[in-house]
Amino acid sequence: MSRRIAIHPQSPQKRLIDQAVEGLKAGQLLVYPTDSGYAFGFALDSRNALERVAKLRQLKP
Repeated sequence: MSRRIAIHPQSPQKRLIDQAVEGLKAGQLLVYPTDSGYAFGFALDSRNALERVAKLRQLKP
């Protein structure tokens, strides 16, 4: 299941940050905007998340 969490850069709410952290701990991916597009974020100890990013980007992990 995907969901959108909008975190305001000037006044981030702890509740929303906590939701994002819980998602990372559960092995979920984050997609966040950058200056030139979007990037993936995930917990480095999550092999499943790494494999999902590799599959989405059509790379071999």
